[in-house]
Amino acid sequence: MKPAILAAALCAAALPLVAQAQTSVGQFYRQSDRPEVMFQYDNDYHCHVQNPSQMEAWGGFGLVNTLPRVQMRGEFTGLCPFPDGFYRLSNDARVYRLYGGGMFNVGEFSCYVTDPAQMARYGGFGQVRVIEPSSDISIARPRPGPCADP
Repeated sequence: MKPAILAAALCAAALPLVAQAQTSVGQFYRQSDRPEVMFQYDNDYHCHVQNPSQMEAWGGFGLVNTLPRVQMRGEFTGLCPFPDGFYRLSNDARVYRLYGGGMFNVGEFSCYVTDPAQMARYGGFGQVRVIEPSSDISIARPRPGPCADP
């Protein structure tokens, strides 16, 4: 076999191993020819980042590893939950609080802020992220009720 053909064959055979070896827990990935971003949140599970608003909440697109070919490990669990924080859908005035800590700052609780005075007691509107109306903030959390005062 000619050296150039052998080198090409070895590179092609190694590509899936390189991509799979580079998927690590706590990392975001995108295949270079696809727009979707995936999050490897456990050795056995990964999820799909919902939209640019969510990726910004996680820290931005600078955290995304772009690879020629991505083979995520484990089971696909659907859309990713949002990290803890305060959020408002761009088409709704209600502010939601996601909280509870947990792995990767994804808690198990949610509530909605009852009025501007309560939001002030939580630290003000400056910490509220306005997100796309298609965002599903209830993933991995129960339906939100009114927030208790801090």
